[in-house]
Amino acid sequence: MRPVRKGSAYKYTDGDDYPKACDGLGERLGWYCSYCEQRNPSGIAVEHIQPKALPAFAHLECVWSNFLLACSSCNSCKLTKGGDVHNWIIPDRDNTFVAFVYRPDGVVEVQPGLDSIASSQAQATLDLLNLNKADRTRLRRERLFQRKEVWLEALDARQDWNAQPISEVANRIVTAAKYAGFFSIWMAAFEDVPEMRRRFIEAFPGTEDRCFDYQTTQPISPHPNEDNLPHGGKL
Repeated sequence: MRPVRKGSAYKYTDGDDYPKACDGLGERLGWYCSYCEQRNPSGIAVEHIQPKALPAFAHLECVWSNFLLACSSCNSCKLTKGGDVHNWIIPDRDNTFVAFVYRPDGVVEVQPGLDSIASSQAQATLDLLNLNKADRTRLRRERLFQRKEVWLEALDARQDWNAQPISEVANRIVTAAKYAGFFSIWMAAFEDVPEMRRRFIEAFPGTEDRCFDYQTTQPISPHPNEDNLPHGGKL
């Protein structure tokens, strides 16, 4: 799950109708679901980190700091869940990349070796979003299917890179990755190629590059959370 920074309100003023924040979020973060990472410019919407439907968080309905972008599937999975933000990890304030393993069969798992608290938070995040559920609705099946498809594309790209590790091939791969989405899959497919991983980090808008070592591209935890968002820096 890609760690991001959206910065201060952009093309939006707190208090305006929240759908008006979508364009600014899209420009800052790219048209990717902040949770499952799929690219869907026409189906991405403003997502309330702390659910606006719960009375305790109604005052955050039109507040930029409470927004991310989400596909309809992740939005429908989350609904009114997730109000206890200290129990799960959030891409704009935690280094979510360090928490998960992306397998070529499309499954997302909690990263082995996390301490018990971080492991519990990562598992709670997977459960909150039902990222691995493939048996309930077409939309949730689609997320798993898309991850499998992009893995095949990323592995083909890795073979191209192995055959010709040159700038022209790298540029073509990065363009394909931005179009396909699923940042974490491309990072996994090129796990031992820091040059390519740096390109992905730089190419996907809003990626918090300080969550990655520049030389090795290995994750650095915690997220710096320079926007001072509440309940940040857990991971």
